[in-house]
Order: sequence, then structure tokens, then C-alpha cells
Amino acid sequence: MADYEGIPPEVAMLATQLRHVCHVHEALQRIVHELERRALVHDRSKLSPEEFPGFARINATARNFPYGSPEYVASLRAERPTIERHTTNNSHHPEAHQPIKDMGFLDILEMVCDWYAAAATYGTSPMDLAKQRGRFDWTPEQWWLIEQVASFLSPKVPT
Repeated sequence: MADYEGIPPEVAMLATQLRHVCHVHEALQRIVHELERRALVHDRSKLSPEEFPGFARINATARNFPYGSPEYVASLRAERPTIERHTTNNSHHPEAHQPIKDMGFLDILEMVCDWYAAAATYGTSPMDLAKQRGRFDWTPEQWWLIEQVASFLSPKVPT
């Protein structure tokens, strides 16, 4: 604590408030910088020699067949090793966390942004959270956060 002895209370209050605002700013900036870092490296591994060929084939199917269609599911099955490598090595995928309850809020933020982008990219916007809800054993707190982020990104998200 700073020593404000002999300083008028109004000045001490201003100094304290300014210190508080600076600490909040610094904390929020740390989160912003981590989110910016994640934005820069998101799915970069898909460009690696190990993942690129498989994801090129999946992408070709996804551009021609809707999410969940038999053709889409078959392409995922055919590229299982590529997908498993990707999802277990990228923390924004639930498969990277065992147990799922260990998936933290920054990973969940990135994951929902990924869902949002996939829906927008492949023409299935808005996100369909109902398809995602049963895929993993989310905690109530995780699902609340998923809904909050989805609502922020797309206010008309079905739950």
C-alpha cells in the first residue's frame, strides 16, 4: 500500500483509483495479448506437411457437402489420423484435454470462435450449439461459458 499520510483524502482517493485502473488495464492487456497470440497461431498446424494433405481432402468435401452429411462424415473417417493429430495437439479442441473439465476459458473462447468461423465459412451460420452440446461431457460452467461466447458472437444462436 502506498503511504498517503499528510495528503488530502481526495488526492489519495484519486491516486488509489488511478493505480487500480492501471492494474485492471494491465490484467486485461495480458488477456488481450494471449488472445492475439492465439489468433495468430490458430490452426497453423493444418499447414504442416503432416496435416495439410488430409485437411485439403476434408476441405474439398466440406465445400460440397453439408456438415454432418454422410459424405462429410466419410471424409472425416478417412482422415482420422490427421484429425486426431490436429485435435490432440491444439488446445482449443476438447480432445486435447483429458478430462474435458480441464479445458480452460481461453481454450473455450478460441473453440467457440472456431465454431463460429466454421459456420460462417461453410454457410451454416448461425452456429448450431445443439450439435456441439452432446459431443463432450461439458461441465455446467463450461457450457455456460460456451453459450455466453456464442451469444456474444451471434446473438441469435440456437441453444
